[in-house]
Amino acid sequence: MKIKYRQLFIPKIHEIKKKIILSCSLGVLFILILMYLIGVDETWRLWKIPVMSPNFADLRIIISGAESFSEGYDPRFENPKDPWLRNYNYPKILILIFSSLGITQDITSYLGIAFILFFLIGVCLIAPNVSNLEIIFLMAAILSSATLFSIERGNNDLIVFFLVAVSVVTINKSPNISFIAIIIG
Repeated sequence: MKIKYRQLFIPKIHEIKKKIILSCSLGVLFILILMYLIGVDETWRLWKIPVMSPNFADLRIIISGAESFSEGYDPRFENPKDPWLRNYNYPKILILIFSSLGITQDITSYLGIAFILFFLIGVCLIAPNVSNLEIIFLMAAILSSATLFSIERGNNDLIVFFLVAVSVVTINKSPNISFIAIIIG
């Protein structure tokens, strides 16, 4: 029996309860409304999250490391492109990928938003059949300081979560895809 590629990643709509998508959407809307009403920095401070500017500081260190690497620096020791002059502390493969793709800090915000969207897709993938009580707990976890801190920083754990979710969803249908998602993560 052949499984179509689309079936591996996009569960049928009846497999995902609409209320989990609605709950995630309402959570995002809640945060965005707060940011509009009281400001971005004040919204993060409600959860005791220290704000770094420019945004997505964890993602920015990867991209700035790639920019410094492209200019001949070893960002593990000298990272002049990082706004805070932090030393690069992620696997070297990331700066090789980002520098070869020509990714610069100009797109950090877009890439950070993509990380957040992939994280939320991962949440929806692994929680298709949840009760109302489970949704309350899930939303409490998503709106916790730890999760929002990761979102504020644009941490690569958001993408790792998505890849683990893909692995969980595909483990029975295609162990190879599941394995590849874990290896990439």
